[in-house]
Amino acid sequence: MTATAVESAPAQRLGQRIRAHVVQDLTRTASGAAAVFVVSWEKVPVPELESLRRSLGTVSAALKVVKNSLGQRALNDVGLASLSAGFHGTSAVTTASADPVAVSKVLVIFAKEHEGFKVRGAVVEGQALTVDAVKALAALPSRKTLLAKMVGGMQAPVSGFVGVLSGVLRQAVLVMNAIRQSKEKSS
Repeated sequence: MTATAVESAPAQRLGQRIRAHVVQDLTRTASGAAAVFVVSWEKVPVPELESLRRSLGTVSAALKVVKNSLGQRALNDVGLASLSAGFHGTSAVTTASADPVAVSKVLVIFAKEHEGFKVRGAVVEGQALTVDAVKALAALPSRKTLLAKMVGGMQAPVSGFVGVLSGVLRQAVLVMNAIRQSKEKSS
């Protein structure tokens, strides 16, 4: 749209287009997300909110402040109506494209540090979570830690088996050496 078209467009129609674009953008972002969190950021200074945005960026997530009615409309369009109740006061939507555990950790830590910031609800991989469930999710070890524990657990039986086999082979070699030495002494 050109600058003259924007200036000549009626204010109501322009406002409707902007709102429709915001809803469409949030709908697109939320539909492709692994997790969606609705948060309240009342009395949190803007520089602190920008700091949170940077922290979320490191874990492949984004925070978008939205008007309550537009956020509800967008999440209802995606099928996340369970989050609609979280839209009151100052609201924002956090979308995670990767590890929901890491995102929930960032949000819960930020909420502990800032009294006015609260997680109101979340949907992780299609599952609606309460605030307590989000806190429990944040208490989980990271994905890398869980994978390392799993590999260590899988490796332990194999290394034990290798140890047993090497012990049996060592004993067989010792027995053969003893037989060879006894034959050498007898001959």
